[in-house]
Amino acid sequence: MPPQTPTPNGLYLTNGSFLYRVAAFVAAGDDEHEDVVELEDCYGLDVVRVPVRELRERRLRVVIPAPG
Repeated sequence: MPPQTPTPNGLYLTNGSFLYRVAAFVAAGDDEHEDVVELEDCYGLDVVRVPVRELRERRLRVVIPAPG
């Protein structure tokens, strides 16, 4: 079976120190022109809404779990 492309929900991201999970994708935030994701801190389990633009600025990379 070929590997599947991850969907935005459940995607894991890291900056090398912290691990985050995309809990949900919100089509538009407070500003109708800005996409937002609900990002969960995997250590503290806090969920915050973050504009996609800010995620790009933070240069987070996708974490690909080992097959198991």
